[in-house]
Order: sequence, then C-alpha cells, then structure tokens
Amino acid sequence: GGLYKPWAILEWASRWITDYPLQLRQAGGFGMIVAASGLLCLAIARTVQASRPRPNPFLHGSARWANREDLEAATLLPRSRTFFDWLNGTPRHSTDGVYVGGWLDAKGTLHYLRHSGPEHVLTYAPTRSGKGVGLVIPTLLSWPHSAIIADLKGELWELTAGWRQHHAQNKVLRFEPAAAQGTVRWNPLDEVRLGTEHEVADVQNLATILVDP
Repeated sequence: GGLYKPWAILEWASRWITDYPLQLRQAGGFGMIVAASGLLCLAIARTVQASRPRPNPFLHGSARWANREDLEAATLLPRSRTFFDWLNGTPRHSTDGVYVGGWLDAKGTLHYLRHSGPEHVLTYAPTRSGKGVGLVIPTLLSWPHSAIIADLKGELWELTAGWRQHHAQNKVLRFEPAAAQGTVRWNPLDEVRLGTEHEVADVQNLATILVDP
C-alpha cells in the first residue's frame, strides 16, 4: 500500500495494461467515480452559493475611490490586452488624450490618467492650484492634433508654442488684438466687397456683428 499521485495510473496503464488489465480498469473506473463526484459536489456548492441572497454593497451609498477596474472601464487607463483581443484584432487603447490626473497602484507606481473620448472635460479648482501645470501644459506638450487655446496670461504660449510648431508640426498662430506686435491680425473691413452691389449689405452685416444692439 501507499499514497500515489492521481495521474500515476496513466503511466501504469501505458506500461502494464497487457499484464494487469482487470486491475487497471477497476482502478481507472474508481478514479473516474471519485473525480465525477468531486465535480458534482463543486457544482452543487457553487449553485447553492449563487442562489443565496447577497447583501447590497451600496446600501449606504456607492461613493468610493476608483480602482484599476473602474479606471480601465472609463478608458482612463489602457486595459491589458487579452488573448481574445489579439485574436479579434481589437486595437490597443489610445494613449493620447487630455491629462485628467494620476493614480497610484498598490506598488506605488504612478499612472497618468488620460481621456481620449468624445466627452467634454471640465477641471474645477481654485486659482494657483496647479490646473495649468498639472493638466493643461502636459496635454499641450503631447497632443498632436489641432487646438484652439484661450490663454489670457500668455503662459501657455510661452511654454508650448515652440514644441507644437517643431515637434507636433502644427502651424502656431497667436491672436492678441490688444497687443501692438507679436500677433496675427485680421481686419473685418476687408470682408466688405467695395464697389459692388454687396457693399452696403456687407457694411450693415459687419456693423450688426460688431455692435449688436
């Protein structure tokens, strides 16, 4: 007698099935009964567990800090590609987008959160709290597409215009009507088609647009 590995019977059968056919068949049948009984008990236990009423985890509200699964579901973190993603040709999650924050995992590694969907992004924080340095400037220094930027202080132009022109290959224009120099200009009166039948109508339209009562 003794204890043996459950799969040892396969090796024994390959060696001695011709010498001990009855004993090996009996042992194999007993093993199948034990395995089937174990699987049946496991299925019954899982069924009973699934049918039990579960407590509501959000009984006192659902507000909580997001975990990795929440961030991946919101497409703020790239989801790990599975075998089925590769098999179906599912493209990788885009790493471009607007910086919206950061997340520390359990190992202390910082992951930047970026939003690349069609939804709007709103950042609400007090003055001098780091909105520009933490979110806007990193976005402008990595966003390869076109952008229209309202820059009242001129800080974003000074810090990002050079990168966007040389590395993002954007045509960068600064429009500051109150500045005497260093800005592009546009004269709305150039739109008046002088000497034509549209001259009066063009002037009236411009006056309505510029000075709307």
